Amino acid sequence: MPKSLLSLYFFLLLYSLGAAQPSNQQTDRLDKILKQASELVQTSPDSAVSLLKICSTESYRSKAWSQYAAANKILGMIMSEQGRFTEASIHADSAFRYFTKTGNQFGISECLNLQGNILMLEGQNELALQNYLNCIALAEKTKNNALLLICYSNTSLMYNRLKQFDLSLRYARKQYNLAVSLNDWDEIGYGCAPIIDVFGELRQVDSMEKYVQIFGNAIRNTTDPYLPAILANVTGAMYDRKKDYPQAIAWFQKAVKLNTELNDKDAVCQSLNNLGSSYFLKNDYSKAKETLEKALKSSAEANNLNQQKIACLNLAETFEALRDFENAYQYRVKYQRFSDSALNESSQQTIQQLEARYQFDKKETAIRLLSQENALQASIVETKQTERNLILISSLALLGFVLFFGNRYILRRKLANEKAILSDRLRISQDLHDEVGSSLSSIQIYSKVADKLMEEDPEKTHRILEQISENSQISINNLGDIVWAMKEDVDEYSMETRIKNYCFDLLEPKEIEVEYSFEIPLNEIFRTAEQRKNALLLVKEAIHNMAKYSGATQVKIGFGRIADAYELWIEDNGKGFDPQTVRKGNGLETMQKRAQTLGGTLFIESQKGIGTKIKFHAPD
Repeated sequence: MPKSLLSLYFFLLLYSLGAAQPSNQQTDRLDKILKQASELVQTSPDSAVSLLKICSTESYRSKAWSQYAAANKILGMIMSEQGRFTEASIHADSAFRYFTKTGNQFGISECLNLQGNILMLEGQNELALQNYLNCIALAEKTKNNALLLICYSNTSLMYNRLKQFDLSLRYARKQYNLAVSLNDWDEIGYGCAPIIDVFGELRQVDSMEKYVQIFGNAIRNTTDPYLPAILANVTGAMYDRKKDYPQAIAWFQKAVKLNTELNDKDAVCQSLNNLGSSYFLKNDYSKAKETLEKALKSSAEANNLNQQKIACLNLAETFEALRDFENAYQYRVKYQRFSDSALNESSQQTIQQLEARYQFDKKETAIRLLSQENALQASIVETKQTERNLILISSLALLGFVLFFGNRYILRRKLANEKAILSDRLRISQDLHDEVGSSLSSIQIYSKVADKLMEEDPEKTHRILEQISENSQISINNLGDIVWAMKEDVDEYSMETRIKNYCFDLLEPKEIEVEYSFEIPLNEIFRTAEQRKNALLLVKEAIHNMAKYSGATQVKIGFGRIADAYELWIEDNGKGFDPQTVRKGNGLETMQKRAQTLGGTLFIESQKGIGTKIKFHAPD
C-alpha cells in the first residue's frame, strides 16, 4: 500500500473514532436530565423513570457511555425498590458493562452492590454474597468508604442468613470499626445494629446490651430518622433474648410505629413479626395471631417473600397452641410453598457456587479486557505526527485489534459454552423441582394429615386421599412433559396432539366443548426443547385454571399469525373475573414467567359474566 494511502487510511480511522464521541453540548444536556431525574427519585419515581429512559436512549445513540451507564444504574435502583427484580437486574447488568467500558471504578463498585441487593431481595443469598465480596475488594482498592460501610453491612447480613455467625460478626465489626475511624455517629449507629443481631443469634445477651448502649449514645449526636427505629427493634430483640417479654413487646411496638411513620415497608414487616413472636412467647396467643396476620398482609403487599415465610411459620405455631389444627395445617402448607419457591438448599449449593464462580470470572475478564482496551487507546493518543511513526503505530494498532478481538472471541466462546452447560444443569434441576417437587411435598403433607384424621374424620380423610391422587397424577403428567420436551425427534404435530389429549382428559368429564384452530404447526415456531416445554406448560396451566374456576361450557384454543407476531390464545365463555383485583397465585405468576422465558408477552382479558381470553404474543 502506498504511503499516502496508508496515511489517509489512518487519518480516517482517527477521524471516525473522534466522530463517535458525543459533543460537549450533548453530554451537558444528558447530565442535566440525569440530575433532574435523581432529584425526582424519592418524590416522583415514575417521572424519574420517564426521564431516565429518555436519557438512556439518547446517550446510547450518541455513544455517551458514562451517561448511559449512570441512567441504567439509577433505573436498576428504582426497579429494585419497586420489586421489579427482572427489569432491575437487566439495567444493573447494562450499567456494569458500560461502567467497565469507561473504566469508572466507582461505578463498577456501585453496580456490584446493586446487583447484590437485587439478588438478596430475590432470596439468592449465595450469589448476593459473592457480589458483595467482589464489591468490597474493589471499594477497598478505590478507598470508597461510603460504599464499604454499606457492603460490610450487607455481607454481615448474608452470612447471618447463611448461619455463618463468625463471618457475619467479622464483617459487622469491620463496618463498626470503619465508622469509628471516620468519627461518623450515624454510621456508628448503623454499625452497632448487625453486631447486636449476631450476638442475638449467639444468645450472648451481655454483648448485646453493651452495643445497645453504644447505639443509644451514638444517636444522641445524629438526626437520622431511621436510627431510632432500628434502635427500637434491636432493643426489643435484646429484651426478647432476656425473656423480658413485656419490655420486648413495648420496644417492638415502638419500632412498628416509627417504621410506619417512615413508610419503611420491609422494616414494618420485620417489626410486626418480631412483635408477634414476643406475644407468642408471652403466651398471649390471641395478640400473637392478630399481629402475625398483620405481618403476613404487610409482607405480601411489600412483596417480601422472606417475611411472608416467617409470618406463615409463626402463625402455624400460634394456631397449634390455640388447638386450631385446621388453620395450623393451612399455614404449614403455605410455609412449605414458600420454602419450595427456591431449590432445596443442600442440592442448590453446588450450583450456586458454580454460578458465583462464573459471574466472578466474567467480571474479572471484563476488567482485564478494559485494561487492554485502555492500553490500546493510550498508545493511539501518544501517536507521533511523523509519517514513519504513523505507519509503525498503525501496524501495531491493527495487530493489537486483531489480537484483542481474537482473544475476546475465544473468551466469549469459552464463556458461552460454560454458561450453556451451567444453564442446562440449572434448567433440568429447576424443572424437576418446580414441576414435581411441590406436588411431592404436598403429597407428603396430605399423607401425614390423612394418617392423623383416619379415625377422627373419615370424610375429610377421603377428600385428602383424593387430593393425593390428583397431585400424583399431576406429577406423572409433568414428568412426562419434561421428558417429551427434551426429545429431539418429536413429531411435527406432537405438541397439538398433547394439548388435545390433555383437553380430552380434563374437559371431557366436565362436558366442556373444545374448538381448535391451529393455523400454523406449533413445532415450526417453538423449535427447541426449552421452548416446547414452556409453551406446552403455559397452555396446560391456562386450561387447568379455566376448567377449575371458570364454570365454562366452551373453550377455544388456537395459534396463528397476527400482523408481525404469532399469537397463541385460549378463550372460554365462563364467568370471568377482574384481573386488577383477583389474587395472583402461583398459576398466573408461572404463566407470566414462562411467557417472558419464551421472549413474548402474556395478556389476560376477562370480564365478569362474559368470559376470559388469555393471549400470548411471540415476536416474529
